[in-house]
Amino acid sequence: ELAEQAAKARHQVLVDEAEGGGRAIYVADHIPVKRFFFAANSILKQGRAAATEEQDLERSFVLLLRFTTFVIDLLPTHSGFSKADVAAERKQLKKECGRVLGDLEPMKVALLDRFTTEAEARLLSEREREKEQEQQAA
Repeated sequence: ELAEQAAKARHQVLVDEAEGGGRAIYVADHIPVKRFFFAANSILKQGRAAATEEQDLERSFVLLLRFTTFVIDLLPTHSGFSKADVAAERKQLKKECGRVLGDLEPMKVALLDRFTTEAEARLLSEREREKEQEQQAA
């Protein structure tokens, strides 16, 4: 259906935005890895705040997906990521990442439902407007 396609396209825009933002962070070895851990935790905190305090599911989804992209794909490329002195922080980030991945699926479903409903309403409104224009033209 047209509404479902529109919803999926809108969802893909969010995914692209999140992954693009996550991958845009340059993980340089000359910067201490703990700074990147701090950055990851900041993204996580913002994502959770967007969901709970701001009630902004789209922003929360983007930030939380960005967090997982950053932790899974980019942080391990830092030479200090595997060092013993950051083992506790690394373990905690991986644990949080697992939780976030579990949270993202229901968020995706909720967003797709909302986007589909909005697209259906928009299509219905457009059809009604077209009918009115046809009636006025006749």
